[in-house]
Amino acid sequence: MVAIPLGIGDWESSSQDIPRLKMNNMYVTENPSSEDGFSRISRPTLSPLFTVGAGPIYGFWRQSGTFSGDLLIVSNESLYRVDPSDNSQTALGSIPGSGYVHFSGTTDRVILCRDGIAYSTDGATITTVTMPDDREVEASATINGYFILIEKNEDRFYWIEPGGTDPDALDFATAERSPDALTSVNIVSDEIWLLGKHGPEVWTPTGDSEDPFRRVSGRIYNEGCLSRDTVADTSINGVPAVIWITEKKAVVVAQGTPKKVSNESVEELLKTEDDLRCWAFRHNRHDFYIITSPSFTLVYDITTGFWSKWSSYQQPNWRAHLGVQNGTTMYAGDSTTNNVWLLDEGLSDNGDPVVREVSGFIPSNSRPYNAAAVHA
Repeated sequence: MVAIPLGIGDWESSSQDIPRLKMNNMYVTENPSSEDGFSRISRPTLSPLFTVGAGPIYGFWRQSGTFSGDLLIVSNESLYRVDPSDNSQTALGSIPGSGYVHFSGTTDRVILCRDGIAYSTDGATITTVTMPDDREVEASATINGYFILIEKNEDRFYWIEPGGTDPDALDFATAERSPDALTSVNIVSDEIWLLGKHGPEVWTPTGDSEDPFRRVSGRIYNEGCLSRDTVADTSINGVPAVIWITEKKAVVVAQGTPKKVSNESVEELLKTEDDLRCWAFRHNRHDFYIITSPSFTLVYDITTGFWSKWSSYQQPNWRAHLGVQNGTTMYAGDSTTNNVWLLDEGLSDNGDPVVREVSGFIPSNSRPYNAAAVHA
């Protein structure tokens, strides 16, 4: 009997006429007792938790220490606060628009960015952040009590001082390396990563209220960021990191220095996609980065370095397209409905089958031959 070596990742290439090697709705984990050193196990399944608003889910956020750890969810054009202890919901108001929503927060305030407008909530009401000259905001982040807000399609960022409501017209700086439109801002440990279209800049707090932030010299990288919605905070071996899709449609992860982690197959799939959103979570001792497009969901296992494809029944992608984590509990928002899911370890997605596939091949340089049977 001939053993069929099974794949350890999903791979396909139409440009090279290479058929797909499947790792569908599964991922790889180490197993020293198996013949090839790996086991292939199922992705998390989806269990219904509650519904919220009209759907679909456009934003999902939670932070320990903010609003008692409650969930903030944007369903369609409405913001809801949800107590995860009993799933009770409070409608806070309207967040108009059709784009995905970006969040950042301190202990008593959260700023949400959607379609160029920054909104602020104290957990009970919503107000609009007043920007100098009505400038549009793409994303925000918090560090040491400051809110940092990057201007949409520009190289400028503003800040709101601790306890302040809106940015002062003079409280701004610009990306110094080159005039590069900023797409996202993320905090990695005690560093501020300003991600531009053509490359990131690393800044750090100074402790000087007159000049609170300064660029770190010598940190020059060329891995630009495609869009804010492809960026996710994650960790490597427990140390904070940030991961994103570049303007060249590669995937990089930065923990000090950006490193490309995508392969040719992933980049070929990404090259024609623009509607991309991403999130990250930890499950079963693996850290995952989830990329969703209308055509597919790609999953990068940061722990092992392998790629998979995940999907929901009769859908090209995985419906859990956004989410947050609370300890070992993962919440996910639905891409087409108002469902909020709990990532679980069941057999099905609320009764829908999970099609799990893994493939392998045997190279042959001779004539084709028939297989009478395949035994697992």
